[in-house]
Amino acid sequence: MPKLEIGAYIMVRGRTYTLMAVEPYTRKGDSMPSQLLTWRATCAVCGTEYTTRTGAESIKPAVRCRPCADSERVRRKCRRG
Repeated sequence: MPKLEIGAYIMVRGRTYTLMAVEPYTRKGDSMPSQLLTWRATCAVCGTEYTTRTGAESIKPAVRCRPCADSERVRRKCRRG
């Protein structure tokens, strides 16, 4: 993965994510050094600005803020029940 600098942005599924922080991290599975990336974006549902964290090796950021993601989980659970 190319070195990302604070303020860099990426596009994932048509959404823009801005890199806010890079923190050192030791992976639990194999104890290898890695990085945690903190991204800022706007929620695809309500438009609220939020932050999400990803690993440096696989960037798959959340597309919704926590309240919208939680409400979707509740709706899915109710549909199954």
